[in-house]
Amino acid sequence: GQYSAEKILKALGRKGIDIFPSPSEIRETTEKEIEEHNVKMVIVGIPDRRITKEELIKKYQRLHNWLHELNPYTKEGQQAFHEKNQGQLVTDLNELRLFLASHVMSINGKAFFCTLKDKIDRTTKVISLTKSAEPTN
Repeated sequence: GQYSAEKILKALGRKGIDIFPSPSEIRETTEKEIEEHNVKMVIVGIPDRRITKEELIKKYQRLHNWLHELNPYTKEGQQAFHEKNQGQLVTDLNELRLFLASHVMSINGKAFFCTLKDKIDRTTKVISLTKSAEPTN
């Protein structure tokens, strides 16, 4: 029933649920990684796709404006609003798409790899992950 990203994140935090997507991808291991860690796949973070909670809230607020400002009663009118904000909308949507396209989330100590469109069958997937090796520095 809540549509404010800020309120949703705060409510989750009050319940001790601190979840936030981390853009990532799965890749096959190298022979060295197999020998050293006996792992089949490696999850690699994609730092340039990360968005902070504060940035997400700002993007959400701007998207909210598109839903509620584009009506016949706005002072500037729809065309002026569109011209003023279209570039930012395109940027926000692209950054959100990259942020969520493939990511890892941890919920109560369990990790999940999520993809909105799998490379093979183009479906949305959530895969439970098992840690089998300690991260290296």
